[in-house]
Amino acid sequence: MAKPRSRQTMLLMKGLDVLNVLYVVLNVITFILAGVFWDMSPKDINMSSISALDPSYGNFLTDMVFFPHIPQTVSLETITVYRTESSEQKTTSTFFGMSTQYDFGSLTVYASIFANDAVVYQLQQSEKTADKPVTFASPMWTYEHNLHLLDRTKCDAAQVQANLQALSAPPPLTIALGHLSGPHRACVYANPTVVEFQRCYNDMSRHKGLAVGLAANILVEMVCYIYFLYRQSTTEPGNVYCNTRVYLCECGMFVWSMLFGGLFVVELFIAGAALSDTAGACPDQQTGLLAMYEIFAACFAMLSLSVVLLYFKDRLAPFVDTLLPKQAVAFAMDPMS
Repeated sequence: MAKPRSRQTMLLMKGLDVLNVLYVVLNVITFILAGVFWDMSPKDINMSSISALDPSYGNFLTDMVFFPHIPQTVSLETITVYRTESSEQKTTSTFFGMSTQYDFGSLTVYASIFANDAVVYQLQQSEKTADKPVTFASPMWTYEHNLHLLDRTKCDAAQVQANLQALSAPPPLTIALGHLSGPHRACVYANPTVVEFQRCYNDMSRHKGLAVGLAANILVEMVCYIYFLYRQSTTEPGNVYCNTRVYLCECGMFVWSMLFGGLFVVELFIAGAALSDTAGACPDQQTGLLAMYEIFAACFAMLSLSVVLLYFKDRLAPFVDTLLPKQAVAFAMDPMS
């Protein structure tokens, strides 16, 4: 019968052991980064930044949604959510990610839009529900459906026509959209926003789901991997059962890591995630997403490192052995010396 390894010998680490520990550490870091990304929210956006690229939408938010108490900043959720509501319009309720300072009761101008008969009719025609009638909609939905133009107390036909003429007059009389002035400057037909607000918000929500899936996958994998590594370390070298389980676990981790890595590549470089302050589909100044996607990119970097390490660790182990103290290696070979 083979003699069991001494406790001191079991504690000594070889090159492969060091790389296994490093692999676990990289996965723990990836797990933490995925959790941080899931827990983060976009920073609030300056209203002036919205108006800079999308003056029509900026004027609508300023003059039709928040007037007369205009916030300096607004959340990405508030300006991107695209849906209608059938709930009761309680004055103390907040909707669409708005600050508690802007409950429905304080949005008097915006709320009055949905008391207009023409607007109510259009709402019911556009969003028919089986149980409850639609009572109001998010700012983006209202803007894109031009509901504010149906409220003649805010925008009559003459005001809409005057703005249209100012925007389409021959040069040099043409007025830029951002330079419309007066109390009726928001009385223009909606233009597609330059910044794809809805896409940016929906992408972020999907990426949070990806981060949760990655974190859950890492958690399950690491529990299994650490358990089988422990079993392998407490048995004699060459134990077929433990070695096979470690090998199969590593194969499974490699496949799943490659799958998640591929999804990250698609989302980062093809889906156009926010990785710039002023450029791209989701510039940070208009979406507040840059800090989140720095974490997202760091998570991908850690995941990539762990995949590379897992693939090459058997080849790297001999080189790590040469870096370990010679005395420790000798002790590991002959525990009685």
